[in-house]
Amino acid sequence: MWGQQHQPIIDLVNGLGFHWLKVQVEWKHHEGIAKGQYSWDEIDRIAGACQANGIHLLVSVVKAPGWARGPSADYSVEGPPANLQDYADFVGAMAARYKGKIWAYEIWNEQNLHYEWGNEPLSASRYVELLKLAYQSIKANDPQAAVISGALTPTGYNDGVIAIDDLLYLEQMYQAGLKNYCDGVGVHPSGYNMPPDADWQTYTDSSAGFTGPYTNRHRSWSFRGTMESYRNVMVTYGDSAKRLWPTEFGWASVHGLGVAPALNYEYAGDKARTGRLARSRLPDGQRLGLGGADVPLEPQLWSGLWRCR
Repeated sequence: MWGQQHQPIIDLVNGLGFHWLKVQVEWKHHEGIAKGQYSWDEIDRIAGACQANGIHLLVSVVKAPGWARGPSADYSVEGPPANLQDYADFVGAMAARYKGKIWAYEIWNEQNLHYEWGNEPLSASRYVELLKLAYQSIKANDPQAAVISGALTPTGYNDGVIAIDDLLYLEQMYQAGLKNYCDGVGVHPSGYNMPPDADWQTYTDSSAGFTGPYTNRHRSWSFRGTMESYRNVMVTYGDSAKRLWPTEFGWASVHGLGVAPALNYEYAGDKARTGRLARSRLPDGQRLGLGGADVPLEPQLWSGLWRCR
């Protein structure tokens, strides 16, 4: 929504019958000059437009400004602050300003992947410390706002440097105290060209041009596989009362656009199973503890659909 007319987007959200919208807030653009020097104008407009139209706003807050990252940071990529309290202070200031307008805060994004974590050593314990400080700061200023853990990326890869497998990282987060510092668990259950209700261990599509999910089987190809795996970890660590919040997902397709898929996105050449999106599987979504604050699946489903437009 940045730099765009907000009303047409909000009208589309309402027209689809949804009541939530996710927006990513890049911290560096709103406290970029120095600590405590804020620029709220665009967030004011987005939050105001959502409130005026009955839309619940979820923000994902990422990307530390240069002053917060420190002299040893790798500035070729975005990353977290050197002093985690600086981030907590920023989201606390947001919570104070937008109390009653921003309904949920997602704390960072895909922190199990090297370039999302500033090429710094990947560390679930350091992330949970960031989450803890942010949770305390947000709740002190807006107790009703939901705090969602940063959704991990299902990499299908685990070398501890480029990436930590998302399921392993989720367990490490729980071992570091995740349960105490979030109201919901963020998740990015990519769909690729596999239907949302398919069993990744057995499903095969003989018509598919992209065969990765069937020749190199792994739960990270699968919406259902990711969701069920996360839910099992939550149950293991005594956190079954919380819900999963899918803050990014979708089934990409170039069907009808007259173009070929981009490199490394060949799965978009297969007809998307959009008619079988997770909303049609709402009973399963409820069973998995899936959803937002008032209507299961809504905020996250819209985010996924918008990314696929």
